Amino acid sequence: MDPVRSSLAESFSLAHGGFVDRLEARLGGTGGTRARVIRRALFATLLTWLPLLILSLAEGLAYGMAVRVTFLRDFAVNARFLVALPILILAEPRIDGWWRTLVLEFPRSGLINRAELPSFEAVIERITRLRDRALPEAAMLVAAFAPSFLIKTELLMTGASNWHMAGGELTLAGWWFDLVSTPLFRFLLLRWA
Repeated sequence: MDPVRSSLAESFSLAHGGFVDRLEARLGGTGGTRARVIRRALFATLLTWLPLLILSLAEGLAYGMAVRVTFLRDFAVNARFLVALPILILAEPRIDGWWRTLVLEFPRSGLINRAELPSFEAVIERITRLRDRALPEAAMLVAAFAPSFLIKTELLMTGASNWHMAGGELTLAGWWFDLVSTPLFRFLLLRWA
Protein backbone atom coordinates (compact mmCIF):
# COMPACT_ATOMS: atom_id res chain seq x y z
CA MET A 1 0.00 0.00 0.00
CA ASP A 2 1.42 3.39 -1.04
CA PRO A 3 1.65 5.92 1.77
CA VAL A 4 -0.51 8.99 1.27
CA ARG A 5 1.28 12.34 1.04
CA SER A 6 -0.04 15.54 2.52
CA SER A 7 1.65 18.89 1.92
CA LEU A 8 -0.28 20.30 4.90
CA ALA A 9 1.12 17.60 7.18
CA GLU A 10 4.63 18.17 5.80
CA SER A 11 4.48 21.88 6.62
CA PHE A 12 2.60 21.51 9.92
CA SER A 13 3.91 23.69 12.75
CA LEU A 14 2.59 24.67 16.14
CA ALA A 15 5.43 27.14 16.72
CA HIS A 16 5.29 29.21 13.54
CA GLY A 17 2.15 31.27 13.62
CA GLY A 18 0.11 33.28 16.01
CA PHE A 19 0.61 36.76 17.38
CA VAL A 20 4.04 36.22 18.97
CA ASP A 21 5.49 34.81 15.73
CA ARG A 22 3.99 37.64 13.66
CA LEU A 23 5.31 40.23 16.12
CA GLU A 24 8.80 38.75 15.94
CA ALA A 25 8.70 38.82 12.12
CA ARG A 26 7.57 42.47 12.20
CA LEU A 27 10.38 43.39 14.56
CA GLY A 28 12.94 41.99 12.16
CA GLY A 29 13.14 38.36 13.20
CA THR A 30 14.46 37.22 9.86
CA GLY A 31 17.02 34.61 9.02
CA GLY A 32 17.12 30.87 9.44
CA THR A 33 15.25 29.10 12.19
CA ARG A 34 18.42 28.47 14.19
CA ALA A 35 19.49 32.14 14.07
CA ARG A 36 15.97 33.32 15.04
CA VAL A 37 15.77 30.92 17.96
CA ILE A 38 19.22 31.86 19.25
CA ARG A 39 18.37 35.58 18.99
CA ARG A 40 15.06 34.97 20.79
CA ALA A 41 16.78 33.02 23.60
CA LEU A 42 19.41 35.74 23.98
CA PHE A 43 16.79 38.51 23.94
CA ALA A 44 14.61 36.73 26.51
CA THR A 45 17.61 36.20 28.80
CA LEU A 46 18.65 39.83 28.47
CA LEU A 47 15.09 41.01 29.15
CA THR A 48 14.52 38.80 32.18
CA TRP A 49 17.90 38.41 33.89
CA LEU A 50 20.06 41.43 33.00
CA PRO A 51 17.69 44.08 34.45
CA LEU A 52 17.51 42.05 37.65
CA LEU A 53 21.31 42.12 37.88
CA ILE A 54 21.55 45.84 37.04
CA LEU A 55 18.78 46.85 39.45
CA SER A 56 20.10 44.67 42.28
CA LEU A 57 23.61 46.08 41.71
CA ALA A 58 22.22 49.63 41.80
CA GLU A 59 20.41 48.88 45.07
CA GLY A 60 23.43 47.14 46.59
CA LEU A 61 21.62 43.78 46.71
CA ALA A 62 23.51 41.79 44.08
CA TYR A 63 26.24 40.64 46.50
CA GLY A 64 27.60 41.50 49.88
CA MET A 65 26.00 41.50 53.32
CA ALA A 66 23.08 43.93 52.89
CA VAL A 67 20.60 41.07 52.75
CA ARG A 68 20.72 37.41 53.63
CA VAL A 69 20.09 36.16 50.05
CA THR A 70 21.74 38.40 47.47
CA PHE A 71 20.75 38.27 43.81
CA LEU A 72 23.91 36.43 42.71
CA ARG A 73 23.42 33.86 45.48
CA ASP A 74 19.78 33.20 44.53
CA PHE A 75 20.51 30.07 42.53
CA ALA A 76 16.86 29.32 41.76
CA VAL A 77 16.30 32.66 40.03
CA ASN A 78 19.62 32.59 38.19
CA ALA A 79 19.05 29.03 37.00
CA ARG A 80 15.51 29.87 35.87
CA PHE A 81 16.54 32.83 33.69
CA LEU A 82 20.08 31.82 32.64
CA VAL A 83 19.48 28.10 32.05
CA ALA A 84 15.82 27.04 31.95
CA LEU A 85 14.49 29.99 29.93
CA PRO A 86 17.02 29.65 27.09
CA ILE A 87 16.53 25.87 27.07
CA LEU A 88 12.76 26.32 26.68
CA ILE A 89 13.30 28.61 23.71
CA LEU A 90 16.12 26.60 22.13
CA ALA A 91 14.04 23.41 22.40
CA GLU A 92 11.14 24.92 20.45
CA PRO A 93 12.29 23.82 16.95
CA ARG A 94 12.89 20.28 18.16
CA ILE A 95 9.49 20.09 19.87
CA ASP A 96 7.87 21.53 16.76
CA GLY A 97 9.68 18.91 14.66
CA TRP A 98 8.39 16.13 16.90
CA TRP A 99 4.82 17.36 16.43
CA ARG A 100 5.34 17.49 12.64
CA THR A 101 6.74 13.94 12.68
CA LEU A 102 3.75 12.76 14.68
CA VAL A 103 1.29 14.37 12.25
CA LEU A 104 3.19 12.93 9.26
CA GLU A 105 3.01 9.45 10.74
CA PHE A 106 -0.75 9.27 10.19
CA PRO A 107 -0.59 9.27 6.37
CA ARG A 108 2.79 7.48 6.21
CA SER A 109 1.62 4.56 8.34
CA GLY A 110 -1.54 3.96 6.36
CA LEU A 111 -3.87 5.14 9.12
CA ILE A 112 -5.10 7.75 6.63
CA ASN A 113 -6.01 6.55 3.15
CA ARG A 114 -6.65 8.69 0.06
CA ALA A 115 -10.39 8.86 0.76
CA GLU A 116 -9.78 10.14 4.31
CA LEU A 117 -7.05 12.62 3.32
CA PRO A 118 -9.42 15.62 2.82
CA SER A 119 -10.88 15.12 6.33
CA PHE A 120 -7.38 14.76 7.80
CA GLU A 121 -6.20 17.93 6.08
CA ALA A 122 -9.34 19.77 7.24
CA VAL A 123 -8.33 18.94 10.83
CA ILE A 124 -4.82 20.26 10.18
CA GLU A 125 -6.27 23.46 8.71
CA ARG A 126 -8.56 23.89 11.72
CA ILE A 127 -5.62 23.43 14.13
CA THR A 128 -3.60 25.96 12.12
CA ARG A 129 -6.45 28.49 12.26
CA LEU A 130 -6.73 27.97 16.03
CA ARG A 131 -2.96 28.44 16.38
CA ASP A 132 -3.17 31.74 14.49
CA ARG A 133 -6.04 33.17 16.54
CA ALA A 134 -5.31 35.87 19.07
CA LEU A 135 -7.47 34.36 21.82
CA PRO A 136 -5.22 31.41 22.84
CA GLU A 137 -2.12 33.57 23.18
CA ALA A 138 -4.11 36.33 24.90
CA ALA A 139 -5.41 33.75 27.40
CA MET A 140 -1.86 32.51 28.00
CA LEU A 141 -0.67 36.10 28.55
CA VAL A 142 -3.46 36.73 31.06
CA ALA A 143 -2.62 33.45 32.82
CA ALA A 144 1.07 34.40 32.87
CA PHE A 145 0.58 37.94 34.18
CA ALA A 146 -2.43 37.50 36.50
CA PRO A 147 -0.50 35.90 39.40
CA SER A 148 1.81 38.94 39.47
CA PHE A 149 -1.16 41.12 40.35
CA LEU A 150 -3.22 38.66 42.38
CA ILE A 151 -0.64 37.03 44.67
CA LYS A 152 0.92 39.06 47.45
CA THR A 153 4.69 38.68 47.12
CA GLU A 154 5.37 39.59 50.73
CA LEU A 155 3.49 36.47 51.82
CA LEU A 156 5.97 34.36 49.88
CA MET A 157 9.01 36.17 51.27
CA THR A 158 8.10 36.33 54.97
CA GLY A 159 11.12 36.07 57.21
CA ALA A 160 13.76 36.05 54.48
CA SER A 161 15.89 39.11 53.90
CA ASN A 162 16.68 38.96 50.19
CA TRP A 163 17.31 40.99 47.03
CA HIS A 164 13.63 40.72 46.07
CA MET A 165 12.27 42.25 49.25
CA ALA A 166 14.60 44.32 51.40
CA GLY A 167 13.52 46.08 54.57
CA GLY A 168 9.95 44.87 54.15
CA GLU A 169 9.60 46.67 50.80
CA LEU A 170 9.64 45.28 47.29
CA THR A 171 12.87 46.39 45.61
CA LEU A 172 13.13 47.70 42.04
CA ALA A 173 14.62 44.36 41.04
CA GLY A 174 11.72 42.68 42.85
CA TRP A 175 9.23 44.70 40.83
CA TRP A 176 10.96 43.71 37.56
CA PHE A 177 11.02 40.09 38.70
CA ASP A 178 7.28 40.14 39.48
CA LEU A 179 6.05 42.18 36.50
CA VAL A 180 8.37 41.17 33.64
CA SER A 181 10.73 38.24 34.26
CA THR A 182 8.38 35.77 35.93
CA PRO A 183 5.37 36.42 33.64
CA LEU A 184 7.54 35.94 30.54
CA PHE A 185 8.86 32.67 31.94
CA ARG A 186 5.29 31.54 32.76
CA PHE A 187 4.13 32.43 29.25
CA LEU A 188 6.83 30.27 27.67
CA LEU A 189 5.95 27.38 30.00
CA LEU A 190 2.27 27.68 29.09
CA ARG A 191 3.09 27.81 25.39
CA TRP A 192 4.62 24.33 25.45
CA ALA A 193 2.75 22.79 28.40
